Amino acid sequence: MRFNAEDLALFPNLKVIVRMGVGYDRLDRVALAERNVTVCNVPDYGTCEIADHALALALSLRRGVLLHHEHQRGETPAPWMYIESPLVQRLQQHTFGILGLGRIGKAAALRAKALAGMFCSMIHISRMGLTRRWGWRGHEILRSCLGGVRR
Repeated sequence: MRFNAEDLALFPNLKVIVRMGVGYDRLDRVALAERNVTVCNVPDYGTCEIADHALALALSLRRGVLLHHEHQRGETPAPWMYIESPLVQRLQQHTFGILGLGRIGKAAALRAKALAGMFCSMIHISRMGLTRRWGWRGHEILRSCLGGVRR
């Protein structure tokens, strides 16, 4: 939902607006500043949930959870058997790529490292010292990061 100058005109006594999320992209900050309306956000909104979900999706893909799930959904469930797939591999043999090392990126990286000792690789030039201290590899450009990904 956007909040622009026309919307602001509907609230002549508005003093504060709080965006339930991390950014201000949906607010007309120029119009709000002209009216001296204080703008707030919730900087860590969804950080844990998004980091958890990112890791859950990576685990589902890499361990074949959805592949096995689909085999069991048939009329007669399939017997357990090893399913040959290039996607199902050990986590420790791969890089968990992260674009950005803000709140969410850092939370996801810590989860990946704690869960499987996964090697983390990310793009975030301003925090290169942090990546070295935690034993992660930082890349200055996306092409360099993707070039290091094992297939």
